[in-house]
Amino acid sequence: MVLDMSQIEAGTISVSVQEVTVADVIQEVLNWHDQKIGDAITVDVDIPETCTLRTDRSLLYRILNNLIQNAIKFTDEGRVGVETTPTDSGIRMVVQDTGVGIAPEFRPDLFEPFKQESEGWTREFEGTGLGLTLTKHMVQLLEGSIEVESTKGEGSVFTVDLPDIKEMPTSRVEAS
Repeated sequence: MVLDMSQIEAGTISVSVQEVTVADVIQEVLNWHDQKIGDAITVDVDIPETCTLRTDRSLLYRILNNLIQNAIKFTDEGRVGVETTPTDSGIRMVVQDTGVGIAPEFRPDLFEPFKQESEGWTREFEGTGLGLTLTKHMVQLLEGSIEVESTKGEGSVFTVDLPDIKEMPTSRVEAS
């Protein structure tokens, strides 16, 4: 992840646009995490089979992987949901969970590097604190947006809007 972050900061991640079947990418991510999904977690998927998007397949996979991985990691039992909806300009993807949620005071820094709600040696969850930072930058590389709604103790909802890219973006994302 540190390498990914340095590539983003240097502007060296290239965007390769192609027609992508979103359901295939989501299924690949879920297959990758299949063994991490315990019996106590139900995964609901609502994806139109014909939903396609002109985007970078690798970046789309990494965005979905980070969001789904977090949803699974922070949900001991309950539900993880993945939903996609076509929009006028592209696609909306929603990843939600009934996990631990995020306290309001931590939400403003959620997409900042190395920021985590639980810090120090007694942290309950593993991670570098770069996953959501990278996710936001990758979404921006694809000219999209990401938002989060969360309630501590009830779960989180991450919404990503990505446009159908007609041509390659010419500018890189500037590091924050």
